Amino acid sequence: MEAVVNEQGSNETVYSSERGTIMKRGNLFDASCTDLDFPQACVIHDSPDLKIINFTFDPGQSFFVYSDEMKGKVSVVVIEGQGEFVGEEAMKTSIKTGDVLVSELNTPQSLTAATALRLLVTISPPS
Repeated sequence: MEAVVNEQGSNETVYSSERGTIMKRGNLFDASCTDLDFPQACVIHDSPDLKIINFTFDPGQSFFVYSDEMKGKVSVVVIEGQGEFVGEEAMKTSIKTGDVLVSELNTPQSLTAATALRLLVTISPPS
């Protein structure tokens, strides 16, 4: 069975077969940047079960996330730069290029960039 490209948008290519969609391909550097009340947030993929966002921070910028209503997991991959992540119970950890963080969405968390910082953030609801 051979997959065919049946839809190609500005950022995402959809591959499908007789069984339906088998893969979607996006590009980290070609993502459509949207205004999410943040200096630069580029959505790479957005669906009901998965959201992938590329965030870019300037040195000193901070970001805080918390909601009792949000359930699921968030992963953060540090693509470049350094900063500080503050998680549950004010636990602080330094982050640098290559680090991967995984936490619950419904726990208070913040991040402050020490240098120019680029993150790949994946958000998935509970299964």
